[in-house]
Amino acid sequence: MDLPDVWGPGQLLAFSAIDGPTHDNTDLVLHTADRPGDLHVRLPEPRRLSFEGIGPLRWRWLLGDTGYADSDAGPFRFAFADAQTLIGQLPQGVKPRLEQETRVVDAPLTSGAHRLDLIIEGQQWALISAGDAGVEERQALARNAMLQDLDRCIAQRRRLIEGVQVPSGLGALQRRLYLKAASVLKVNVCSSNTLIANRWTTPDRWPHRAMFLWDSVFHALAWLDLDRTVACDALAAVVGLIDADGFLPHMIRPPDYVSSITQPPLLAWGVSVCLKAGADPRWAQAQLDPIERHLGWIAKHRTLAAGALPGWLIEDNSDNCRCGESGLDNTPCADRLASGNTVETCDLAAYVAQDWACLADVAEAVGDGDRATVARQRADQINELTRTRLWCPERNLFMWRGNDGHFVEPMIVAGFMPLLTDAPTRAQVDALAGHLHNPSTFGTPLPVPSTSLNAGTYCKDVFRGPAWMNTNYLVAQGFTRQGRAVEADLIRRKSLAQVQHWYERTGCLWEYYDSLAITAPGELDRKRRLSGSDGIGPISDYGWTAATTLMWLS
Repeated sequence: MDLPDVWGPGQLLAFSAIDGPTHDNTDLVLHTADRPGDLHVRLPEPRRLSFEGIGPLRWRWLLGDTGYADSDAGPFRFAFADAQTLIGQLPQGVKPRLEQETRVVDAPLTSGAHRLDLIIEGQQWALISAGDAGVEERQALARNAMLQDLDRCIAQRRRLIEGVQVPSGLGALQRRLYLKAASVLKVNVCSSNTLIANRWTTPDRWPHRAMFLWDSVFHALAWLDLDRTVACDALAAVVGLIDADGFLPHMIRPPDYVSSITQPPLLAWGVSVCLKAGADPRWAQAQLDPIERHLGWIAKHRTLAAGALPGWLIEDNSDNCRCGESGLDNTPCADRLASGNTVETCDLAAYVAQDWACLADVAEAVGDGDRATVARQRADQINELTRTRLWCPERNLFMWRGNDGHFVEPMIVAGFMPLLTDAPTRAQVDALAGHLHNPSTFGTPLPVPSTSLNAGTYCKDVFRGPAWMNTNYLVAQGFTRQGRAVEADLIRRKSLAQVQHWYERTGCLWEYYDSLAITAPGELDRKRRLSGSDGIGPISDYGWTAATTLMWLS
C-alpha cells in the first residue's frame, strides 16, 4: 500500500475519534523523538518514553496511531488500544524507561493529578494515562492493557487507511504522501464534549488541541475524499457555535475556553462543496440560518461605516499577534495600525463575498430562491466595492485600506484573495498573475510567500514571509476560478514538491514552509521564538497541510 514509513522527530501519535471516544484532558498524545523508537509524551504530562538497547529499526509503517519496525532482535510494534492506552511489543533485550521531561510550551491542563503508568511484562508493554484514578483502578487499567490483543488493535487502527481509495496515476512516493496526509487528518479528529456537539477537528492535538474556525473548513473539504460524514460533522461542529447574535469565536478549547475574536468566514463555501459532493440537502439547509447570522454579524461589527467594506479587528497584543482574526496573526500590515479599530481589508471582503455567493448556491439547491437572490446581491455589492476601493494601481495588488484612506503597506498574500470572487477585472487578474512570475515580489521558489519579498519586513517568521499551504490552496483556487490554469498549477506543483521533500527528510507535514525553499521547516522562526528563546517552533503533522496535500493529490 506504500504506507508511510519515514521516522523523524515530531510525528503526531494519538487515538482518533474515528475509532472510539476521546477525552479532553486525559488522552495520550505523543510525538516521535529524535532517536528512532523513542517517544515524547506531550499530554497529559511531559515525559520521554525511551527504549534502551533497541538497535537499528527498519520501518514497515509509521501511522499516527500504530507503527511496526523490524530489528535484528525482533519486531518493534505499537498501537493505541484506546485514547488512554498505548500498547506494544519489544524486541528481545530492550528495556523501556519513562523519564520526566520539562514542558516546552505553556499548555495548561485542568487542575488535578495526571498519572502515567508504564507496564512491562516480558516483551509486552503498555503506557497508560490514568488521570486521577486510585490504586485499585490503576491496577485494573494495567491488567486490562496487558490483556489487549496487539494484532487486533493494529488491524483496527489501520482499517481507515487500508480502506482509502488512493487516486490513480500517483507514483509510489505520492501514494505514500497521500496516506500520510490521511493519517494526520485521522488522528486530529476528536469526540463531542460539553462545548462542541459534534465530532470535531483540530489542527494539532498538541499544543493547540482546540477547534479553529477556518482550519475546520479545510479539514472538512479533505475529509470528503475519506468519509463524507466526518466532513459534515466537522463543519456542523463549528456552525453549531454561532450564537443568536451571529458571533462565532475563532477558537474553542475544551473544556471551557472560548475566544473573543472571530476568523475568516469560509463556512458557506465548505457547506456548498459538501453539498455538491453528495451531502444530505437537509443537512445543508440546516446550516443556512446560522451562517447567514454570522455574515450579518461581520457586516454589523467589522465595518467602519455605511458604504465601506469589512475589515479585521486589530488587537492590543504584542507584535507577535495583532491580527489573529485574519488568520495571518503577525502580518506586518498590522504593525502600524491602531488597536481596537478595523480597517477595510481585501481578504475579509473576498471571504465574505465568496461566502454570500456560496450561501446563494446552497439556498438555490434546496429551493430557497428568495434567500439566494438576496445573498447574490450582497456578494455583488462587496465585489464592486472591492474592485474599486481596494485595488492599488501602484502595486498591482489588492491591499488593505486604512482609516485615513491610504493603502496599508506592505504587500501580503491577502492581496490575491479577491481572485476567489467576481471582483477582479481581467486586467487585475493578469497583474496578479504577474506577481507569481516576479522574483522581487511573490515569485519565490515556493510561492506564495505570506509577505512580499521586497517588503522590507520579509523574514522567516510565521506570516512575515513563509508560505502556508492553506493560503496557497486559496490562491490556486482563485486562479483556477479566473481561468489561469498555469498559475494555479504552478502553486500546486511547487507546494506539493516542498511538502514531499520535507516529508521524505523529516516524516512530518509542517505548519508552514520557507518560501525561499532553503531552511528546514522545523528551523523556521515562530513569533520571534528564536530571538526571544521561548515559545514553540513550527508545529508538525499539521491539519490543513495534510488537508491541502490530500486535496491537491486527488
